[in-house]
Amino acid sequence: RGNPGELPVVELGQLGTHVAGPRQHADELAQGAHLLDGLHLLEEVLKREVLALRALLRHALGQFAERCEPGVSLLEAARAAEADARRNGGFWSRAKVALGPTPYTIPPEPGETMPADEVVTCELVTESPLGYWTEMTMHVVCGDVPDETARLFDAYFAASAAAMALARPGVSQGEIGR
Repeated sequence: RGNPGELPVVELGQLGTHVAGPRQHADELAQGAHLLDGLHLLEEVLKREVLALRALLRHALGQFAERCEPGVSLLEAARAAEADARRNGGFWSRAKVALGPTPYTIPPEPGETMPADEVVTCELVTESPLGYWTEMTMHVVCGDVPDETARLFDAYFAASAAAMALARPGVSQGEIGR
């Protein structure tokens, strides 16, 4: 409840998790108190957290891409990305890879190396100090991009741009997907 001249405060922990009557319980605890809506503060913290995580993952995946040369160990490139993510604020991180056009990424095996002229997908997952898990994926090619792969990526980028142009409040996922 606080001292005279201070805003009375009700701790959210006091509200509990009641199956029946949570509104009545909240009203009883809050009698005479001013309830403040702090959601805008939480939204600002989360926005900053997401932007920081994106920057962290982009930088860490850059460490993977810098090692993209035929014959380089996939495991060492993945470990470099993981270490960079942790060094820059990730609580933990895990890199997985896929060779070729498959969407299934797995941890790299010792002895696996970067192939020439083939797509390597690196998926990096990390957890922020606030506990949010974030994932980012990067595709790299060591050498020349095969024509079929270039065609698929061009189609993907065109579809993504079209979807982003349509995405706005009130537009359903179905409408965007058509």
